[in-house]
Amino acid sequence: MNRVLSFIAAAPLLFVAAAASAQQLPDPSGEDPARLRSAESLGLRLYRHDRAAALATDALHANRKYRKDQRVGGWITEARESAVLVSFVDKGDAEQASLLYQVEVSDSREGAGKVKAFDPPEAASNSQRNAARARRTATGFDFKPCAPHYNTVVLPAIADDTPGWNVFLLPSTTDAKVIPFGGTYRLELDAEGRTVTNSRTYTRSCIDFPRDKKRRAEEAALVVTHFLDPVPTEAHVLLNLQIGTPVVVLTTPNRSTWMIDQGRIRFLEKIEPKPGDGPKVPIADVR
Repeated sequence: MNRVLSFIAAAPLLFVAAAASAQQLPDPSGEDPARLRSAESLGLRLYRHDRAAALATDALHANRKYRKDQRVGGWITEARESAVLVSFVDKGDAEQASLLYQVEVSDSREGAGKVKAFDPPEAASNSQRNAARARRTATGFDFKPCAPHYNTVVLPAIADDTPGWNVFLLPSTTDAKVIPFGGTYRLELDAEGRTVTNSRTYTRSCIDFPRDKKRRAEEAALVVTHFLDPVPTEAHVLLNLQIGTPVVVLTTPNRSTWMIDQGRIRFLEKIEPKPGDGPKVPIADVR
């Protein structure tokens, strides 16, 4: 198991109810407010499941016997009312996805509960088996990595009432001075988790942000320029929740600036072009 911890802030999830119940009021940016709320909701789900996997892995590694178990080949997460259940699966059992350990991670500050070991391993449910297969398929997907190690979040797809899976590939690091961001991917898979039907990346290039722990209290915000969408995405919301610092996103398609704080997206302003800001091309090339 190659779980490498993402840069996760120790922020409580006290804003869950507020984010979930936010009204879709007209946005001053002119963009679809439903798209903004969707990015907030999905970003929060990503943070919740990635946090749970990290804390569950810490709990597993705290026991020397469990830490040295070479059978463990990954994990899947399942949402509960106020917790996330993390199941560690056997890497040698691709179709059955036998469960080796489980840890329930609370959404509150308490974090991970006790590790439950299955001896003998327990057969996974059909949904767990498909989720584990989706994770395995996604980790074998041909993509351009931006980090030596990646974490995954597997979520049931919520779109058009069509069953399937969304697998997020998240660059990770153990270096507290680096915040990995570039190279985040979202893969869409069929209901059995065997086939990737669609994929997207959230950046055009690999991006790592430096972080100085001593200056963290002085950091007002982290600024990101985004070329691929007119609004911030769930990846930007996840970044904000992970680092616990506001994130300012400059979306170039509509020359807009946004603030993300505690998982909420807020429009700031349009960046109006100044005279002479047009494309710099030789006169002979102008048509």
